[in-house]
Amino acid sequence: MLKEAGLDFYNHNIDTSEEYYHKVITTRTLQDRLKTLKHVRASGIKVCCGGILGMGETNEDRIKMLVLLANLNDPPESVPINMLIKIPGTPLENVADVDPFDFVRTVAIARIITPPTMLQKT
Repeated sequence: MLKEAGLDFYNHNIDTSEEYYHKVITTRTLQDRLKTLKHVRASGIKVCCGGILGMGETNEDRIKMLVLLANLNDPPESVPINMLIKIPGTPLENVADVDPFDFVRTVAIARIITPPTMLQKT
């Protein structure tokens, strides 16, 4: 129905690595997200899927997230690399800031391992 209505891209971020996922998201599993992406792709809609940096994850978690995306049967056409906006009163309000160079390195790795993908940094 969404495709027939004109939807061409669907955003559904995986947010982080499989190993870190349960520490920041409790309302669904990573497998739930991947299943949704599979359904979206099967309907003929392009996928926009990336993550959020600055939730307390490590650089290794960031790399694992990108490797997961790059190794999907059909990698996303668009990969947003977002920076967490800390909001007072939320569980992540006091996490350490992401080093700006680590942010740039993450974007660079995404470019290298997903060459046909459009990258978006926000």
